Amino acid sequence: MAMTNLPPFTEAVSSTLRSARGDRSRRKSEPLKREKIHPRASVPETPSKFRDSTTGVPPKSLTPDAAPPVKRQLTASSRGQTARSMFIGVHHCVIMNDPVRRIKFKPKSRGLLGIASGSTFRICDLFHSPPYETLFEGHKLPIVDFDWSNSDHLITGSSDKTVRIYNLTEKSTKAILLSNEVIAVRFHPLNHNLIAVSTLHSMIYFFNQSGKVISHCKISSTARCMDFSTDGTLLFFGCADGKVRWFKCTKDFQDFKYAGSNVVSVNRSINSISYRDLHTNALRIPSLLVNLVDSTIKLFRINRDSETTFSFYPWVECPVLNISEVVRSSFAPLPSESEEGFIATGSENQTVIIYVYPTTPSRDSISKSRQVDALQGHTGIVNDVSWNCDETLLASSDSSGMVIVWKRWKKPSDFQTPT
Repeated sequence: MAMTNLPPFTEAVSSTLRSARGDRSRRKSEPLKREKIHPRASVPETPSKFRDSTTGVPPKSLTPDAAPPVKRQLTASSRGQTARSMFIGVHHCVIMNDPVRRIKFKPKSRGLLGIASGSTFRICDLFHSPPYETLFEGHKLPIVDFDWSNSDHLITGSSDKTVRIYNLTEKSTKAILLSNEVIAVRFHPLNHNLIAVSTLHSMIYFFNQSGKVISHCKISSTARCMDFSTDGTLLFFGCADGKVRWFKCTKDFQDFKYAGSNVVSVNRSINSISYRDLHTNALRIPSLLVNLVDSTIKLFRINRDSETTFSFYPWVECPVLNISEVVRSSFAPLPSESEEGFIATGSENQTVIIYVYPTTPSRDSISKSRQVDALQGHTGIVNDVSWNCDETLLASSDSSGMVIVWKRWKKPSDFQTPT
């Protein structure tokens, strides 16, 4: 990719990234030899394999020195929010042998990053020196989705028709065999014993952590992605036919029932969906952020018409190159004290894009978004992005196997501290 007109910090690290790419191309004729590590004897029934490493993330791990901050002229009215969009360099760079379709920081964590590459899953501690890695093996085909619980459990879903539930404390795992390829998985935010799974042939399953099926149903289109509401009472699915479908939870948080649907874009697949309760002037605004395969990101305000019926009102629309591949976006996790919030998204043009949007929706028209950053350095389609809990790091991954963790400019007075 031509590295022209890049911001100063990108120029400072571009030579390091090019060097890594050169090493990666040389490795194609020399496949990585990985030591097989068996499960601990205390967990004899565990089919997966775990490995800890303090020598960096294989096969290639880079930690370039931080470049000087980007100098920008800020107006008094935009200084606080524009400063939050500044990135000063690369905190860490990892190059895998397989495409990295999914990455995600652990909730409320500054440095624990989950990376799904091929059939293996890694947890990288970015603030350990050198970065400390735990490797999880067991899937036969690529992992397509994973999710952290708020406790010590992790779930992965794969094209090999299995879901694996990992106990990170005991380093044990349980495999659940399904009849179709897994597309998306999620833990319930309050009841961690409840797991939602969508599969290729439009089936939705609800399991407990022991692997028992609580309920299942078939919908009229494949659910490509899903997300729970903050209180766990609703589960939203983004589907291949351009509809958002939702399920409502029972009072005891034990099961979900289909409740309704809404057309977002006719016959345009939804590849990413994120729920967020946005707060402004003491008001709570339920909202959904969706990525569509029509080169747009759309933010919707959700209005509850009845107990199970909702109306979606367009709030913000952002352009992003996305015509065929899975590209995901993410809200910045911290609440905004001003009138603007942040969205990060991948794209098919090898760029991570940062947008700001007004946190108060317009009643009569779609509000305007504004691009404030474009982070370049990837060598493939940027499929996924993830913020850490205090927004000091932004991780992005691409189809060539590269993971870049971008370092964000920050002073203690700039952000709220999460509780």
